[in-house]
Amino acid sequence: MANYPAAGASTGYVYNRNFDIPMTAYNNAKVASYFTATRAATTTVSDVRIRAGDLVLLSAKNADAALVIAGTAPESPNAIYVSSVVNGGFVVTHNDSETVDGSQFYYSVLRTF
Repeated sequence: MANYPAAGASTGYVYNRNFDIPMTAYNNAKVASYFTATRAATTTVSDVRIRAGDLVLLSAKNADAALVIAGTAPESPNAIYVSSVVNGGFVVTHNDSETVDGSQFYYSVLRTF
């Protein structure tokens, strides 16, 4: 069981820039940034802090990205997902619509081991 602080104390999350420390319940995000999708079937994001096996979470940074995540863009069907995670980055698979082109997505990375 995680030992989170009591209400009114700190947030319970400690960001540690030493990426070689094993994951603990109170040391969640290892990487947080954003990328802009391209009008292609995939977008490759390079980040040396990412390792194979990490969990990459996406969220919308602009309105077009929100449409893509919700699957409600005019060029439906739309979908976006992380198709691979390797040392040094990850690949996001999506359709090649006009809405996807220029959509911006936040990502955060959790170490799973």
